[in-house]
Amino acid sequence: MSGFIRTLVYGLAAIAVVLLAGGVTMLSVMRGNGTISPEKVRSLVLSPEELAWLEAMKNRKDEPAEQRGGHGAAGHGATSHGDAGVDRPADEEALLTHIAELANASRATQFVAELKRTRQSLDENRILLDRQASEVQQARAELIRLQTRLQEREQALAEREKTLSAEQARWAGIQADAQAKVNVIGEAERARLRDQAKLFEQMKDNAWLTLRRMEPREIAGYLAVMDGKKAARLLVVAAQDAESPGIALAIHRELMRVDLKSKGSDTIQFMAQLYGFMPAEQVMGYLATSTAQEVADVLTAMGQGGGQLKKRAEILERLRTSDPKRELEVQRILAADKPVAANIPQPAVAPGAGSK
Repeated sequence: MSGFIRTLVYGLAAIAVVLLAGGVTMLSVMRGNGTISPEKVRSLVLSPEELAWLEAMKNRKDEPAEQRGGHGAAGHGATSHGDAGVDRPADEEALLTHIAELANASRATQFVAELKRTRQSLDENRILLDRQASEVQQARAELIRLQTRLQEREQALAEREKTLSAEQARWAGIQADAQAKVNVIGEAERARLRDQAKLFEQMKDNAWLTLRRMEPREIAGYLAVMDGKKAARLLVVAAQDAESPGIALAIHRELMRVDLKSKGSDTIQFMAQLYGFMPAEQVMGYLATSTAQEVADVLTAMGQGGGQLKKRAEILERLRTSDPKRELEVQRILAADKPVAANIPQPAVAPGAGSK
């Protein structure tokens, strides 16, 4: 048992003793000055039935004593009855006093026990309330810290968003200026290429003497803006250049990568136009690395307008001779593309060629 509980028990016991002594003293004083009397004590302690019984017993008539063995016994009985009648008030008063003391002691004991239970319950409630108050205080402090952190984070995010918006606006302006400069430079470059390409067109085959010293990508840029017939002629001359083997094929690969949107055309149409002015044998060299779908797209473009049907038929014939299986695949693709190729005459196919 802890020292606090021991001290509390001793204190409560002392309080109980003091209350009990005070109650007894008060009863004695009140009895002495007439404030309390046996009748009042009876009314406080006894029930109405018990009070009525005591009143009836007090006012009952004397009963003759039981006679046993003659007059002497009767006389003795009368004397005993007379003595009992004389001592009866004193015994009743003592009995009532004792009952009152017992009742007060029992009430005091009950009061002290109830006081102990109430004090214990209050202490437990106080401890629980203190613990809950401490938890509430900690939770409130934590909530305040979280709110502070949230406000700081929101402020940092707002500042970052403001900075990013300003940075985006700045970069947008820079990109717009750069794009405008690129457009100006691109237009100037295209104008330069067109002027130089016109000069190469006037030089005809001799233009290759200058172009052969350039990179294939640069040569393809000039050919892309030249007239189709003259560009095809320069490709033929490039293929005949024994000092630069393979350069024609390299130029062809670069032509396939050139952006032709500025000319209002696309790569397939441009290459189909070039193939129309080139020997079929040379065209087959360029188409050797192309897929069947790409070959079919080029042949379809050559067949549009009916201007290059003969060249288209020559390419198909050479393809049938060199690779019948691939030619059959191209023919199937062309047949599936009916809206474009339905009215385009196909080359004559020898019997049994399609089954090879």
